[in-house]
Amino acid sequence: MFGIARDITQQKQKTENLLKSELTQKLAQHIAHMGTWEHNILSNQFSWSEGIYQILAIDPVSTPASYELLSSYIHPKDRKQVNKAYLHSLKKYKPYSINYRLCIPKIIEDA
Repeated sequence: MFGIARDITQQKQKTENLLKSELTQKLAQHIAHMGTWEHNILSNQFSWSEGIYQILAIDPVSTPASYELLSSYIHPKDRKQVNKAYLHSLKKYKPYSINYRLCIPKIIEDA
């Protein structure tokens, strides 16, 4: 019979800290009505945080994340600056952070 014992206390603590951090970020984005998105250049996959879907009032199940869709919501006066930053990021393989306005159609509820 052969056995190996390992102390996984540090690994469990790191996992718990990561989960807590993710939950804190989600809560902060929800409170601030913010969202984040990422683009994996190697796989060309886009991902949006729950906040982006909520802000745009888009169903995450039926609508895949894409830069083109998000770009269509960017305020026309900000679109050129955002696209420039995005393309520069792709060219230099570096992340970027930029603030911009979104144009979101007002949803009118039936009275």
